[in-house]
Amino acid sequence: MKTGIESKVMEQKRPINLENKPLLTYKKGDALIKKGTPAHHALFLEKGIVKTIFENPNGKATIVHILGRGQWAGLLCALEQGYHNFDTIALTPVQARYVESSEIRQLMAHDLNQQNDFIAGTAAAVNNNIRRLIAINHKQLPGRVADVLLFFYHFFDRSATFELPLSREELAQFAGTTKESFIRTLTEFKNDKIILLEGKTVTINSMEIVTTLSRLG
Repeated sequence: MKTGIESKVMEQKRPINLENKPLLTYKKGDALIKKGTPAHHALFLEKGIVKTIFENPNGKATIVHILGRGQWAGLLCALEQGYHNFDTIALTPVQARYVESSEIRQLMAHDLNQQNDFIAGTAAAVNNNIRRLIAINHKQLPGRVADVLLFFYHFFDRSATFELPLSREELAQFAGTTKESFIRTLTEFKNDKIILLEGKTVTINSMEIVTTLSRLG
């Protein structure tokens, strides 16, 4: 059953001949893509987790999305042939295939199945982000925190126990709130036995309550 926030974007089928593309490696904290640079390429994530962020002129950062293995970073901008609109930063060690935007467009033009995969995956990504941003603007804090928990529940293949790849500050950015408010609400979830929290490891004890909080906002 889908919740108020659907987390992981559809994993796209592996493009043909991807093994021939350059394999790039990044350390935690490295920038895979920098905002404002020409979108001549996209990156297919083979391993690791990244965050896509937008930083306003005042230096306030918003986490737009979290991406993992089997997903594309920078694909939308590469298809638009413009400039990258966001920074993409490694949250863990990452391995990614570098694919020129011209090759992606050529592949889509000559392979209908690949074209459908790109369109479906891209549409899912846009739809999920729109729904998440709407939720941030309209939900109360418990609903937002529940959404974050459900995001990572789905992201980690529906595992009720997972390790959060974000710091508390980043989690607050992802939920559209302050660090103090996020920590306070997460602690309330823990005290109410809704979750078990040990450091960065979360176990969802009551999926029913988390899902209800997400739905009701």
